[in-house]
Amino acid sequence: MRTGIIKQNCIACPHGRGRSNTEQGSGPRNIGGVPVSSYIKTDVIAEGRKGMTIVLATYTTAPGKDGEVADLLRSYTALVLEEPGCLAFEVYRSVDDRRRFLLLEKYVDRAAFAAHQATEHFTEVAVEQIRPLLDNRSVEIVDT
Repeated sequence: MRTGIIKQNCIACPHGRGRSNTEQGSGPRNIGGVPVSSYIKTDVIAEGRKGMTIVLATYTTAPGKDGEVADLLRSYTALVLEEPGCLAFEVYRSVDDRRRFLLLEKYVDRAAFAAHQATEHFTEVAVEQIRPLLDNRSVEIVDT
């Protein structure tokens, strides 16, 4: 069974409530006005896992486009988490600069990351819809 857990300062919430289905309470939580939610596939993450590929991406949106990018990332996250090789996909929004986003992605290996990049939603959402709304984008890839 796949379950979700909350991470501070995240924006990605597949069902829009701001909490995982395992938490008590209702309605979105906020820390300093930043929605708090993130979902990872906890059943496949092992402490000290070797051979995993970690992707750390930073986005700075064009002025006035941060809300649109946040909305796109919310729906995109749900799609990425359904990929069999995706262990985690977390989106964080800066408290100091609302135009800045940090994406933390974990895949079982480099092949799973390549499979992610070959998906229809990667092309249609990440490449064709999100990237044109960015002023800056950087990506770091690490294999454990």
